[in-house]
Amino acid sequence: TFLYWAFYRIEKRVEFPLIDPAWFKSRRVRGVLIACFIYNATIPAATLLVALFSQKTLEFSPRMGGLVILLMCVFMPLGSTILGKVKNSNELRKVMLLASFLLGVDYIVIALFAQSPMAVFLFTLIFSGFFAGILFAGDTVAIMESLEPAKAASGMAALSMVRQISAVIGIAMIGTISEVIGNMADNAVTGRLWGIAICGIITFSAWLMLRDGLKKDQLV
Repeated sequence: TFLYWAFYRIEKRVEFPLIDPAWFKSRRVRGVLIACFIYNATIPAATLLVALFSQKTLEFSPRMGGLVILLMCVFMPLGSTILGKVKNSNELRKVMLLASFLLGVDYIVIALFAQSPMAVFLFTLIFSGFFAGILFAGDTVAIMESLEPAKAASGMAALSMVRQISAVIGIAMIGTISEVIGNMADNAVTGRLWGIAICGIITFSAWLMLRDGLKKDQLV
């Protein structure tokens, strides 16, 4: 939080800022960036916790552990392809809202069925990458549509910065919460499963930000 505040103060004072603070007056840009921060925090955190669960609890081999990660990512390109067929801002809003909601549901489902037969557990993983792919492509489109062409490059830089920082924060914070729950329950498995479920619950807040942000808004 302090680093974001410091960066904002510096950018506000310089004559030619890398990221124009005026962008954040746009409800659309602000909402998309905050939503992006949220699900880019929960996606890597959930992926890490699923990997830990599969290797340390289910005792998967390194090859099977790699398969788990692959299943959670393999349909990302398909999600991006679906997003590419969106024709207007209203469709973009509907698709991103549905994807963010279903991604949250999927993480909760993964946590609930993680100790089911292997085939069931693996099946629950394949949807997360698809929904994530839609969101990754969708926030790019939303930012590009919201900014004038001359500001597009800086807008993408801001989006990339948010993605990278949020991933680190998400893994650190949700991983810590998972560890705390595991210590309180005296059961590391419980902590990991609760951590995955919490990723789903937090992802629902991205739905709220997108619902408010992805409305008609002027270019900034």
